Amino acid sequence: MSEELKEEISAAFQFLSKQNSKELIIIDRISTNQQNYDRHFTTTSQLKFKLKFFGVRISGGIAMLEGENQYFEFRTDSIIEITRLDNSINLTIRIREDVYRQLEITIKPVIELDD
Repeated sequence: MSEELKEEISAAFQFLSKQNSKELIIIDRISTNQQNYDRHFTTTSQLKFKLKFFGVRISGGIAMLEGENQYFEFRTDSIIEITRLDNSINLTIRIREDVYRQLEITIKPVIELDD
């Protein structure tokens, strides 16, 4: 893992740690083709919950996103690509040589109403 990738991961995780009480939408895709996440190569699931806690366990390199009734984990030491755009983070994780996981974590913006 390059130093640049480590810095990008650290910045993304710092951003996530400040998102408590905000609603997350996680789209989790697992594919046998790193370049193609269409329905023929991919298993997809989606979670939606309010974030109560975000943390990273050093032993095992596991990131944890915890909500009221949801708990979601992913490996951090297998991340091969990460991008962050405003309120979303996209991660590509190599599970095995021929299996890839793509996570899209989006923070729903809080809309404040004027009086």
